[in-house]
Amino acid sequence: MIATVPAEMTTAMGSRLRAALGRDHTGAAIVGLANEYVGYATTPEEYAMQDYMGASTIWGPHEGTYLLCEILGLHAELAVSEPPQVEAGRRRYEVGPAPLEPFGPRFLGEGHERPDAELEKLLRTSGASPTRALPMFAWEEPAPASGSELDAATQRRVVIEERIGGRWQPRRSLGRIDDDRGSYLLNILWKPEVASEGTPRRGWSSIWIAPLVADITGDTSIAGELRFRVDHAGGAVCSAPFRWPSAAVDNWMEEAACQ
Repeated sequence: MIATVPAEMTTAMGSRLRAALGRDHTGAAIVGLANEYVGYATTPEEYAMQDYMGASTIWGPHEGTYLLCEILGLHAELAVSEPPQVEAGRRRYEVGPAPLEPFGPRFLGEGHERPDAELEKLLRTSGASPTRALPMFAWEEPAPASGSELDAATQRRVVIEERIGGRWQPRRSLGRIDDDRGSYLLNILWKPEVASEGTPRRGWSSIWIAPLVADITGDTSIAGELRFRVDHAGGAVCSAPFRWPSAAVDNWMEEAACQ
């Protein structure tokens, strides 16, 4: 038996419906949201608790009981009459081509010339003025196979390194490594397709917003020689070293060897 209701019926209310029909879960399937959506249908006791489902039972404490009575009445009518025989026609459903993966700038309109385009409303200094002077680095990496965006993301890691005693080491901020697992690196896919021979490639960028936070909080601990390091499925790439604070108007870092 299939019983349809225009709401999401709770487990308790569904159990009462099956009990009233004299069937267990193997003999009666309850299909919710059938042709309509009127919120939830709870038992009167659940409604009285006014949790999420009770508060979303919009027709009152007896909505579930009313639906139960209507289904019982319909069941009684069918029990004394011969159900109509309906010949369903046969149709073949063609799913069509696979949909494009909704990922990246191409699904949000035209691309941008800079990774930080349209971020001026979010990236503001302590004086509330937009900033375009944050350290930024762009690189290319192989485009992942279809359906493996999550795998590519787990293999990618962006770290801010500092030179200490002639060696590059991950910079630490508040006791943890300053990387894109934290809050101060904003990774952006800004070129979903890069023209190249062979393996398709994508253009990524990362903006280091720690200097912006330091400007707002008055932190003066950012100093010394720094660089971006990116490890991804296709290898490793680094930015040219830079120093902070910087008087440059644009701090888009060039690519350099990871030595």
